Amino acid sequence: VSGLLGLALIVMIAILIRRSTLARQREEWLQSGQVGLATAVMGDQPVEQLGNNVLEFLARYTGAVAGAIYTGTGGQFRRAAVYGVPEGAGVLERFGPRHGLLGQAVAENRSLLVSDVPDDYISFGAALGHSKPRHLAIMPASADGAVNAVIELGFIRPVSPRVLDLLTQASGAMAAAVRSALYREQ
Repeated sequence: VSGLLGLALIVMIAILIRRSTLARQREEWLQSGQVGLATAVMGDQPVEQLGNNVLEFLARYTGAVAGAIYTGTGGQFRRAAVYGVPEGAGVLERFGPRHGLLGQAVAENRSLLVSDVPDDYISFGAALGHSKPRHLAIMPASADGAVNAVIELGFIRPVSPRVLDLLTQASGAMAAAVRSALYREQ
């Protein structure tokens, strides 16, 4: 009996150590992502350059294959940058609140996940071919309660919870950087 209790105790300790290690790795990944994103938005950048830097970092870091970022104030948003989308692919140029999923994310100021994206959705590609993202993450970025950017990322694989956590935690920093860029632009 004491041998079985000792074995059970060893198994429980191993499980707890594994959980602790996974939680630490997740936190390190989130912190590294926030630092990388802070580096991408650093400095006085025009809106388009800021959008490109944010999309390039997020796509690399999260494994997204396509993306778009929209910026705006007063309810009207315009496309600032795209990532991985071929020219002439028909990416939405402008939208307002409650117009499509992007507008809904703005109106509700909450992220949206879309799985099993239809085949007629926008494609990403390279010289060797084109494909469609199968999963989408749409994240509004708000500062002081006002949404001033929306990021849409397309993924081939399901979006992991840690990617959503990173986008949620980093949305304030992205919104502040976009707000500053929009002020400079005006």
